[in-house]
Amino acid sequence: MANTALDALAGEEILESNSLGTVMNQCVLLRTSDSRSEAVISLDVISSVKKIKTTYPGLLVIACSAFLIAAAAATSNKGGGAAGPIALLGLLFVVAYWLARKASVALVVGPDVTETVQGSVAEASDFVKAVQAALAKKQR
Repeated sequence: MANTALDALAGEEILESNSLGTVMNQCVLLRTSDSRSEAVISLDVISSVKKIKTTYPGLLVIACSAFLIAAAAATSNKGGGAAGPIALLGLLFVVAYWLARKASVALVVGPDVTETVQGSVAEASDFVKAVQAALAKKQR
């Protein structure tokens, strides 16, 4: 699908572009989750920017439980070599927690809050930095 709003703003310098949206000198272009519509928000109306992280701490609870069982199996006389596989299971849950983390960016526009789609934590951090840099550049 063509990025029609970005094509209409062809003269704008792009500061950051990722799956969350595009930050330009004068505005921010946000994509929806279905990629069928776009929202253009002027930098003049944005009052603040926040990163919202989404994590699944239940995965860490399961991982800690597996590590506790692995430690008990390692110290037990009747562990039967179960410590290694159970510790590996705990490690898999830690990796799953790390990979499942998502983040979005909330743009405060007057009394309203507009939130981007979810992406990686690194993308959200880059997007927030780009919007803050564009706001600082605009205020000068």
